[in-house]
Amino acid sequence: MAENKQRIQGVLAAMGWDESDFSLEPQALGSTNTSYLCTYRGERYVLRLGSEHPGLLAINRKAEEAALRAVSAIGCGTELIYYDGATGNMRPAISKDAK
Repeated sequence: MAENKQRIQGVLAAMGWDESDFSLEPQALGSTNTSYLCTYRGERYVLRLGSEHPGLLAINRKAEEAALRAVSAIGCGTELIYYDGATGNMRPAISKDAK
């Protein structure tokens, strides 16, 4: 997690989150992105740091964002709270039922 500290701080700043109210737990999910289970002011979220080289896998971040926003808008999947199309960093909400 130390290698991603600066990137995490950048995402927190972009979302207006105070680092003192935030906790992270690394998740062993994803093969191209780094994910964390995070808690902010008592609410749980997922924080995803996008791959630093999405072009190697032909990841289209604009298409990804559009798809995530579309499924979020119709209530299929989770609500997308934050998305940075340049980096692929995002913060979707977590269902209250998620374990």
